[in-house]
Amino acid sequence: MTGSAQQRSMATSVASLALVGALVGCGSALPTLAEAEAEAEDAMRVITDLLPPAELEDLTSDMLLGCGDDGVLHTGHWSLTMARDFDGDQFVESLPARLPPGFQKRDLGSSASFPEASFTYRDIELQLMVFPVEGDPVVDILAISRCARAPETE
Repeated sequence: MTGSAQQRSMATSVASLALVGALVGCGSALPTLAEAEAEAEDAMRVITDLLPPAELEDLTSDMLLGCGDDGVLHTGHWSLTMARDFDGDQFVESLPARLPPGFQKRDLGSSASFPEASFTYRDIELQLMVFPVEGDPVVDILAISRCARAPETE
C-alpha cells in the first residue's frame, strides 16, 4: 500500500470512527477532556499490552471533533512498528477473544486489504489496522473518546 493510499485509508477510518463516536457517549454529565483522553489512552493500552514489545510512536494530534451542543471528542493515534515475523492477520483474528470484558467488536463494513478490527469500549471507539511500511508490519490504533466538555467550558 502506498503512502497516499495509507493516508486515505487512515482518513476514512478516522471519519468513520468520528461519525460513530459522535453518535455515542454524549450524555448530559460530560467528563473533562483530560478524563476522556485518559480513558481513551487506557483502552488503547489494553490493546498494546497484548502485542509483543515494540516502539510506540504517539501520532495523536491536538485536533478535537465536536459532539453534542458544546462537547468535544479526543482522537488518539498510536503506531507501533513490529518485528518482521509479526503475524498481523493472526493477531487481529485472535484479538476479540483476548480482550477483557466490555470490549465489543464492531463491523463498520470496511473492505480493507489489510487486517483490521473495530471495537467499542465504554463509549470509546477503537480501530486497529496492520499494514506494511518499508517491509515492516505496523500496527496503528485509533481511538475516539466519549464526548467531553470543551476545554473553554471546563
